[in-house]
Amino acid sequence: GLAVLTTSLLTQGAGPYTDRDFQEKLAAHAIQMDISASRDQIVGQLKTLSRTQKEAFKLLGLALTKPRFEQQAFDRVRDEQLTSIKFQLSSPSWQGRYALYQTIFGTHPYGYRSLGMPQTLAVVTRDDAASFAQEHLAKDNLYVSVVGDIDASTLSSVLDQVFGALPDHAVLAAVPEVVWPNMTKTLLVSRQGKQTNILFTRPMLRREKPDWYAAEIANYILGGGGFTARLMKAVRAKEGLTYGISTGLSSMDHASMLVGAFSTDNAKAHEAMALLKKVWQNFYDNGVTQTELDAARDYLMGSMPISLTSTDAISQTLLAMQTEKLGQDYLDRHAALLQAVTKADVDRVIQEWFDPAKMSASFVGVPKGFSFDDKRELITE
Repeated sequence: GLAVLTTSLLTQGAGPYTDRDFQEKLAAHAIQMDISASRDQIVGQLKTLSRTQKEAFKLLGLALTKPRFEQQAFDRVRDEQLTSIKFQLSSPSWQGRYALYQTIFGTHPYGYRSLGMPQTLAVVTRDDAASFAQEHLAKDNLYVSVVGDIDASTLSSVLDQVFGALPDHAVLAAVPEVVWPNMTKTLLVSRQGKQTNILFTRPMLRREKPDWYAAEIANYILGGGGFTARLMKAVRAKEGLTYGISTGLSSMDHASMLVGAFSTDNAKAHEAMALLKKVWQNFYDNGVTQTELDAARDYLMGSMPISLTSTDAISQTLLAMQTEKLGQDYLDRHAALLQAVTKADVDRVIQEWFDPAKMSASFVGVPKGFSFDDKRELITE
């Protein structure tokens, strides 16, 4: 909660500019600036026209190195965050995700609520926000990607201008690796309504492992490939038990997991979950076909260049190449990395990392025909 609050405040007044003055400066020059906190990172984005880039760089430098943290802005942004928490609590998918992640991660920071809690936000002060920024925004944990109408020599001086006044070293709390529970869990969060929201997850290999590309292909075939995926074909297209079901790989700094989700009528939840397990078990027992592998590999190879069609997408890719240590030649190697994956590789990775018996799940609703390992109350504040 403190991280989200602090990053939201960075663009609410800096240097000589009050909150209102700063926002008017951005608007007058059509500058887009956003700084936010995610699970592992603080991420900032600046978008500007070439003719206004000097003003944009100046304002970004002030936001990062001389934020004002005015009390009036602090109170307003905290109230907005408290309102966002109330909206968050109305989301069944959030309720299920929090219950499941809290069970899996326990007291690890990955189990915390992303926006914080009203009780903790109530005691946070503007000094806490200022200290958080001072400790976390530094040169030694900084990655920058730049895309657009600027050359390297100009950029070198801009980087000094924007980031030069940051502290040399960040002061960060040590975050341990996640120790995944030995036992799987099925959780119920009772919520009145006609539908049940289901979230399921299991541990996955880390992004830096050589088998990651085989895991990407396996996930695409199981649940990541839209209407071509096995789960979508079976649970939606064939049986009509949901409007959509999907899976994805989530690799974080201290854990990695496969996550999937769908919603269905309360009365059909048991049938839908049984079908999911049947399809997944077949996937685990028998592996993939060569036709599925070729189609998945072709899609993943082709989606990379197609995705690089905007400055936003290119800069995000360049940033990921740094934070995930993929190497400067990653875009040149990407297709070959996927092309090198064989059917034997995918089948082996499925045996190592896609066992459905290691799946945990949360159910939000009033599903019929289940017994659960644990029941949780709806979070109401």
